[in-house]
Amino acid sequence: MRICLLVFVLCFSFQLNHSQSYNTVTFNGDFNVFNDAERKWVGNSTRYFITYDENYIYALANRASGVFGEFDHFNIYFDTDPQSDVTVSGNGSTSGVNWDGNTPTLPIKADYRITIRRNGSESWLHHYNGSEWENQNISYTEWVDENDLFIRIPKADLGNPDAVYFVAYMSYNGGFFGADNSGYATSISGTSILGYYGGIGLLSSGATMWSNANTPILGSSTNPTVGGKYAKVTLSSTNSIVDASAANFEIIEGGQLTIDKASSMTITDGNFKNYGSATMESDSNEFSSLIISGGSNTGNITYN
Repeated sequence: MRICLLVFVLCFSFQLNHSQSYNTVTFNGDFNVFNDAERKWVGNSTRYFITYDENYIYALANRASGVFGEFDHFNIYFDTDPQSDVTVSGNGSTSGVNWDGNTPTLPIKADYRITIRRNGSESWLHHYNGSEWENQNISYTEWVDENDLFIRIPKADLGNPDAVYFVAYMSYNGGFFGADNSGYATSISGTSILGYYGGIGLLSSGATMWSNANTPILGSSTNPTVGGKYAKVTLSSTNSIVDASAANFEIIEGGQLTIDKASSMTITDGNFKNYGSATMESDSNEFSSLIISGGSNTGNITYN
C-alpha cells in the first residue's frame, strides 16, 4: 500500500504559468518593491500594481508621467463571494458608491470598495450590507505623494475571502479614468465599468491577481459533484464523485484543495487541473485517495 501511494504521488506533473511566492510589500516610494507580474498599464500615464500575502492585499496606483490631482481617487471594488453568474448571484451590488457626484455601474456584485486619494492622504473602506453602502470608518493610508497612491488592505476586513473578482480605476469630480489601455481587461463607458479581474484565490501562493480576467468561477465547496473552477474544496469524511464530462475539475490559481484522511475524491470523464495547492492527509490507520478516471492531471499534490 505504501509503495502504491508513493508511485501515485510521483506520477503527478507540475505546470503553473503564473507561479510566484507571496510578496509582502513595504512601500518606500519605489514601485520596484512590486515585480513585473504584479503590474498593469491602464492608460492615462497610469499603472496599477496589486499583490497579496497571507494577511494583506497591497495595491498601488502610480503616475508614470505627470502627477495625480489633489482629489484623484484610486478605487478598487472586490466581490468576495464570487459566483459563476457574476452580476446575478451573491451578496453584493452592481451599483457602486456615489462618489464625486458619480455612481459607477459595476460588472460584478461587489461587497467592498476601497479608495485612496492624494489630498489629505485619506482612504476609505465601504461595505455593502445588502441594501446600502456603509462607511466602515477605517483608514488604510500607507503612502501618498504626487505620483503614488499606495494602500495595504487586511484580508480580515474583507471577510477573509477564499477568492475574489475585482475592478480598479481612477476617479475625480469630472468622471472616471485610468482604464483605457488595450491590454487592460477593464474599460469605462460613461459611468459603467466594463470587465473585471478574477476569479483568483487568496488561499495559496503561486498566482498574481492579474492572472485571470473575466473568468467566472463556482466558488467553494465541501462536496463538489460537477466539474468547474473552484477556489476552495475541503473534503471532511466525504466520498466525493465529480462528473467532469462537461468541464474539467479545476482548482484556480491561488485556490486550495484539501482531502482529509477519511475522505476520497473520484473525478470521472475529465481532467484534474490544479493551479493552486492540493493536499491529501493520512495517518497510520486512514488514507485519503484521489482517483482520476478517464482524464489526466496537471499540477502538484502534497501527500501528508
